[in-house]
Amino acid sequence: MDKYTGYDRPINRRIHYLSRIFNEQLRQYGKNILLDNEEVKGIIKNNQNPYSENKEDRVLEIPLNVKVRKGSYIKYDDVTYMAITDVDKYEVSQDCKIRKCGCIFKWQEHETGEIIDIPCIVSYQSYGVKIFQATNDFFNEVSTNIDVQVQRNEITEKIPVNFRMCFGNSEHGIYKVGDIATYSEGILKFTCKKDKYLKGYDNLETGEMWQKYNWL
Repeated sequence: MDKYTGYDRPINRRIHYLSRIFNEQLRQYGKNILLDNEEVKGIIKNNQNPYSENKEDRVLEIPLNVKVRKGSYIKYDDVTYMAITDVDKYEVSQDCKIRKCGCIFKWQEHETGEIIDIPCIVSYQSYGVKIFQATNDFFNEVSTNIDVQVQRNEITEKIPVNFRMCFGNSEHGIYKVGDIATYSEGILKFTCKKDKYLKGYDNLETGEMWQKYNWL
């Protein structure tokens, strides 16, 4: 008999105890969610700091056997969120911070023509001030660049530089991709700049924008 076998028993009892507690919490407070289009049950916790800039962020806690990663899409109560941090694993559960995807844009599959909604997180870049000393006039030049974060997957990997997207079905919400950052595992970040509305080519009603490659 292995003399060290007995030392495993307190650990197993602890894990069993924690598992019972978590499963009871899951039963009482868990929500049915779609995690990357798979239906699972998880606990959604509010941001603990109501004064935070991102106070609408949430924490998702799920069992260890559920697959989740940075960039995962989570949908519940008809709202789509994205996991924005690495996943922390504990003895019987795992969690990550999730942020609301406040916007979507349209992507058309080249092979099939299918139009796909891409949920995204949009943030505005800072602005600077220009001063014209010759005329003693000055104005604030607000940067029109935005950062758009999406899940990194086989669809979003196809989105090229100069791709045009529309937010809010408005000619004032048209942007063009200028740079694509891939340094964050699971997430793609597009740096986009304002673009002009192309009357007769852009469809504001559907959000489908004319793309240069449509004519190739």
